[in-house]
Amino acid sequence: DLHSFEWLRDLRSIGDNSSRRIARQLILNWIERNQNWRSIAWQADLIGLRLSCWLGLYDFFAASADEEFRSQFFKSLMRQTRHLLKNWKYATTATHKLFALHGLLKSLISLNYEPHLLPKLIQTLENLVQSQILPDGGHYSRSPYIQLTVLRLLIDLRSLFRQIHQPMPESLQQIISKMAPIVRLFRHSDGHL
Repeated sequence: DLHSFEWLRDLRSIGDNSSRRIARQLILNWIERNQNWRSIAWQADLIGLRLSCWLGLYDFFAASADEEFRSQFFKSLMRQTRHLLKNWKYATTATHKLFALHGLLKSLISLNYEPHLLPKLIQTLENLVQSQILPDGGHYSRSPYIQLTVLRLLIDLRSLFRQIHQPMPESLQQIISKMAPIVRLFRHSDGHL
């Protein structure tokens, strides 16, 4: 969980300058401590989740950042993107491949890096999602957490495609429509899964 940086959302919910500073310090600390690509932090699914969080929350933590932070941040971002481009296929499960591919697509689009690869990667993403979502709209794991995470990734990609004026594949749009009621089914009255 620490390596995925999904907890950055919690810092963003605070939204003050001290939470921005803490986020930057923790990102720099991670960059300094994880130069070795063989560690757990360099697993494809974790890189995908991390890149997605870093890029999705960039405006929050980098709004008041200095050039030194931005330089180290983008250097690490490119290094992780190149590594993920070569290794996302080796993620251990289909769901981990989906997490990796989501982060890779988000990074490639955001950085305008290797744009010629996008059509093939989008088709691969489409196939991965279709193989994991059952006809009733549930994820084959039947895990509420994975159901919500995959739905969130697909909605995030839909938003990203809109920003670059690329149509979302129709099959993915249909899958989002099927998955959303299942997430509502898994929710308790207090809003938790």
